[in-house]
Amino acid sequence: DQEYWEKKYSACPGESRIRPRCISRFSVQAKRITKILPLHLESEMASYCKSYSVTPAVLFETALIIYLAKINPESRSVTIGIPVLNRRNAKEKTIAGMCVSTMPLTVVLSEEMTVAELEKKIGREHKDIFRHQKYSYTDILKFLRQSQCFSGSMYDAMVSFQNAKTHTDAETKWYSNGYSEVPFVMHIDNRDRHESYTINVDYQTEVFKEEEEVEYVIKRLEYILQQMMQGN
Repeated sequence: DQEYWEKKYSACPGESRIRPRCISRFSVQAKRITKILPLHLESEMASYCKSYSVTPAVLFETALIIYLAKINPESRSVTIGIPVLNRRNAKEKTIAGMCVSTMPLTVVLSEEMTVAELEKKIGREHKDIFRHQKYSYTDILKFLRQSQCFSGSMYDAMVSFQNAKTHTDAETKWYSNGYSEVPFVMHIDNRDRHESYTINVDYQTEVFKEEEEVEYVIKRLEYILQQMMQGN
């Protein structure tokens, strides 16, 4: 696992800022915005996933990576964070409790790359990350700081797609604890089996001063998803 990650990051990854910022002190205080994915877009995404054998998680990650690439044109690569379920075999899957870590997903982009190619590349990255997850994000950061004089975090944005369903007639609501270690975290779920996905976005208030700034990012991501569904 160590050899894989050190080879992957033998060159320092480019910055993937969610927005320009200059912060004198670091704070993880955060707020949350909750949106419902438009029903027409949910329907189009379901058909797209079925036709092209793509998971909804990869679609949302693709949209975020495209957005970050557009606002960071000087970077050849884009890195986002993703959660990884640390249960590698049947025995570990029987263990109760929370077993999740976060890992960087880095994609090198080119002007000629199509959306389909990007989706496939993200899918391969998922498999590699799961296969080599024993070398933690902390280990990767330590390597980068020692070998590349790297500082800060590898990513500003994270996607967490949760496919678990509740088995109760009760309506559930997930409350934020008011903190986020990542400036922009998009949680997508449909636990209560509604017609469309619920999108919870946790954002650091020192990075996004106004809620409208976050709503703009969400609208841009929805627009990119719509363009992807239309083959653009």
